[in-house]
Amino acid sequence: MVNVFRPPLMKDQHNADNGVKAETSAGELNPIRASRTHNELHKELLLAHKKGLVLSSRSELQQVLERRKRVASGREEDGLSRTPLEDMLLRRQQKQLQMKKEEDEATRGEAQLLEFFRVRQNLRKIHSAIPEKAANSAVD
Repeated sequence: MVNVFRPPLMKDQHNADNGVKAETSAGELNPIRASRTHNELHKELLLAHKKGLVLSSRSELQQVLERRKRVASGREEDGLSRTPLEDMLLRRQQKQLQMKKEEDEATRGEAQLLEFFRVRQNLRKIHSAIPEKAANSAVD
């Protein structure tokens, strides 16, 4: 069993178990430490510490939030069914991504088409300029 430190009794003090409490001089005996509940709690803490049941330093709210996060991540990994709201949000997100992808492809196609027309016009200018040069050089 765990030994609990108790200060030695002075000659004018009696054991608290006998029910007789003697006068104490100021500051020698702490009334909180002398209380039975304090001693029981202290023993409980010592036993818990020996067993490795150290009290958590996190608040209850933090523990609950971490537990929820673990459950949610486990559910995602296992592929379990989602709530209807989660399903709807996931479908909406996928739809938006698909629409954005299609829009990007359309703008890319338009840009390529515009480039094609620019190159075609440049080629026409070049081809029309070549016969004019040939005609000008023949006249000279």
